[in-house]
Amino acid sequence: MLEAAASLAGLYWGPDVEGSRELLRGGYLKSFEVLKPIVGYEPPDILDELRAINTSFTDGYDFFQYLEQSYVRLFINSRDGITAPLYASCYEPGRAPGEDAPLMGPPAVLMKECFESKRLSLGDHIHEPPDHLAIELEYLYFLLERG
Repeated sequence: MLEAAASLAGLYWGPDVEGSRELLRGGYLKSFEVLKPIVGYEPPDILDELRAINTSFTDGYDFFQYLEQSYVRLFINSRDGITAPLYASCYEPGRAPGEDAPLMGPPAVLMKECFESKRLSLGDHIHEPPDHLAIELEYLYFLLERG
């Protein structure tokens, strides 16, 4: 579970060239394969689909470019609107994701309180609200590691 949380956090921070080379090697799927018997993946063949993407690339830089374009389209900017905003505040009940979502909404405030309750804070180099998915996954990692 720890490895899976760390892998996901890295993915949601966005691609980089070296990380893309590591992803291309396929080792990042191992922790998800271990969890497969206890996690209901949707779609159920998602790990096979991810492996298939890896086999269509041989160069880490080409894979990085593919991941970067996909990341931007899904999470940052797209002509048709962002498919999946990375902030919990964008998922208010009764609204489409990101539709008039308040920046630093209640989920961000709650995460800030969670950090403070564990005497944690965001590093000065982090310029994202506390409800960014990668930050929440890193917090989950912290909690799981501490038991």
